[in-house]
Amino acid sequence: MGKATAARAEYGWGAAGLSLLVVLAAVVTLWQMGRVPVCACGTVKLWFGDVASSETSQHLTDWYTLSHVIHGFIFYAVLAWVVPGWTLGSRLAVALAIEGDRDMRNAGGDQGIEQAILVGRTQFGLAGGLHGLP
Repeated sequence: MGKATAARAEYGWGAAGLSLLVVLAAVVTLWQMGRVPVCACGTVKLWFGDVASSETSQHLTDWYTLSHVIHGFIFYAVLAWVVPGWTLGSRLAVALAIEGDRDMRNAGGDQGIEQAILVGRTQFGLAGGLHGLP
């Protein structure tokens, strides 16, 4: 088996699915915190450069995009060093989760995340049912 085939096999569909779930969880949590998924202006732009606008982070890329990419690479590299036995996909999913958590804490702070978890528990009938969660 060649290196390219081995790399594809190492990543696998399970890790891709887990990565997608991590991203969806971040989107849902931000939505529960009151953030809109796309710009209320009705358009989605490839680039939005005004950092002082309410449209920041509501388009495909902005000044903060590079920060997210850099943090993702850093978290991935640290995971590759700390847990070298993990698959490429596992490290990707965990790096996405760390960056998503960091972004949510910047968006609404710990209190915003706790409120989103409470709202999610209530909406999905989980209130008081998951004792291990915050």
